[in-house]
Amino acid sequence: NTSGLDVIVNGQVQSAGKQTESIQDGVKTSEVDVDETVVSAKIDAVLAAQQAGQSQENIIEVPVVSDAQNIQVALTGDIVKKMDDNAFTLNVSYDDVSYLIPAAEIKISELADQLDAGKLTDIEIKVQFKAPDAATLAKIEEQAQAKDYEIVIPPLNFELIAVNTSTNQQINISKFVNYV
Repeated sequence: NTSGLDVIVNGQVQSAGKQTESIQDGVKTSEVDVDETVVSAKIDAVLAAQQAGQSQENIIEVPVVSDAQNIQVALTGDIVKKMDDNAFTLNVSYDDVSYLIPAAEIKISELADQLDAGKLTDIEIKVQFKAPDAATLAKIEEQAQAKDYEIVIPPLNFELIAVNTSTNQQINISKFVNYV
């Protein structure tokens, strides 16, 4: 099941991706591929429209609407580099959860070196949200009850992964100075 996806660049909505949903072993997964050509052109357009010297927070939002247990949003290394060069923050939202990651925190040039990528288009950055398995969820609920805590939103695992698409080598990105 594939559908179009809107990406929001500094408040301007643009159809710039596709969302594909699948079910494997009873787990529904939604994969989002962001079209780097469209997003790159939109970045250029919003930057050109900004007045010289005017400071503005630059944000690319990828709102994922799905009832899937697992969500993955993929961006190419070249668009992440362009976001970094222009001080953009990536905001991936799913359900009631939003993760804001300044593109500079991804350190795409260092990842390219570590992954022996010849060019940034060989790298894919994957933002993943995964529901914990039943055993982990039961343990979390048990610990919450023991401490008289209430689970307000369902727990999710969050991962940021860089993949060399030519070699399938990957690195989990786990050190950040800032993210929300």
